[in-house]
Amino acid sequence: MKQFNKTDEKMKFINEYSSQLVEDNHKDLQEITAQTEVINSRFESLRLKCSERERELQIALKMHQYNHGVNETIRLLQAKETLLSNEDYGKDMTSVNSLLNAHLDIARELGTVGVKVERLEEDAGLLREAYPDRVQEVGTRGRR
Repeated sequence: MKQFNKTDEKMKFINEYSSQLVEDNHKDLQEITAQTEVINSRFESLRLKCSERERELQIALKMHQYNHGVNETIRLLQAKETLLSNEDYGKDMTSVNSLLNAHLDIARELGTVGVKVERLEEDAGLLREAYPDRVQEVGTRGRR
């Protein structure tokens, strides 16, 4: 955690200075020792909270990226479904050829979408495995 580098230096200074005061048998030895323990304890607690928050934010990012991919894929599939629901089969050879070419384009795109769906299913499995306490967030979208 880069953000703690300067604070680590300050904590090192505080601890070294405290140790020096203890060695010198400073008249406020008990207070110095107590304050040093308090600040070290608080710093460690803060470091742990920061680390946990960073972990939670990384998990949230992965979950949001996954859900974004799922939602994007669902929208794409809905758009293709709408195109395939069209009952216009053309009125002449030119329009039939045009519709057939559009249909073939859709079929190729669906192949690509199929690969994306497989990747999302893999991602869902990895997320469920890596974060079993977050299974609800992954849900069942990746299983479709």
